[in-house]
Amino acid sequence: MIEDGVDRMKTSAGDMPIIVVGGGAFLVPHKLAGVSEVVHVEHASNRSAG
Repeated sequence: MIEDGVDRMKTSAGDMPIIVVGGGAFLVPHKLAGVSEVVHVEHASNRSAG
């Protein structure tokens, strides 16, 4: 499902990197078809209070 979404959002046919953030980011695998690199941002799901 993620690969299909990435393919629909691309502006060119080549592989591209993606950055995943938020609470569900851990569900995204490190390898995806059509993606050159999956970047999991450390602490991206944490929100600072205040």
